[in-house]
Amino acid sequence: MSAIFGPDYEAEGLEIDVLRGLDLKRWRPRLIRIEDLAMNLSLHRYRRSRGYKCMRRTGLNSWYVPHDSPVTAALKGRLQFVRKQDLGLPFRHLREASRRLRHGTWLPGGKAGPAP
Repeated sequence: MSAIFGPDYEAEGLEIDVLRGLDLKRWRPRLIRIEDLAMNLSLHRYRRSRGYKCMRRTGLNSWYVPHDSPVTAALKGRLQFVRKQDLGLPFRHLREASRRLRHGTWLPGGKAGPAP
């Protein structure tokens, strides 16, 4: 969230709540950069519904600009985004489930085990 609030503010895990509290139609930032682990598409869908398009994905960061911005993503960038957001999603869920099983923080039936 540093593109909106500056480098001193963090919203770890609360990004969508912060965006909901910000009137994007009024302030209309030219760039929104959010650290997104991409475990689901909720942040992406929310930003798209508010008039933003994905411009770039670097590491864990998603970069969004207004739809009417002349900036566009190159074909390579769009393919990287599709790979990361859509194709990689099931694999991230499998990896997270594997970690929880190994560390004993997940048990069958949806019950949490002891904390590591």
